[in-house]
Amino acid sequence: MTIVTRWTDYQGRIVELTDEGWTHILEGHPCMESRLDAIGAAVISPIFVIRDRDRRRVEHHYGEKRGRLHTVVIVIYRPTPDGWVGTVLTALRTERLEKGEQLWP
Repeated sequence: MTIVTRWTDYQGRIVELTDEGWTHILEGHPCMESRLDAIGAAVISPIFVIRDRDRRRVEHHYGEKRGRLHTVVIVIYRPTPDGWVGTVLTALRTERLEKGEQLWP
C-alpha cells in the first residue's frame, strides 16, 4: 500500500490517502477524480465533522458547499505510538449531512 498524499486535519492529526483508497474513490465516485484539492480541504478545514453512528473511530469531514453539494471525506482513525493517524476510506459529494455526534465546530 502506497501513500498518495497526507494532510494534517483540523485537530493536528495526520490523515493519509492510500493508493487503495484513491482507487476505491475513483471506482465508486468518478466525479471525484479532479477533486483531490477539495478532499484535502475537507480534511484540513472542514465546515462540519460528524462521528459515525456505528463506528466510533470513523469521522465524516464535510467541506465547503459548492452549489447544493458538500464534499464529504470519511476517515477512520487508529492509535499509533505517535498519536492518532487517519486513513481516508472514501470521499464523495452529497446534499445530506450524516446524523450523529457533531465533533466540529
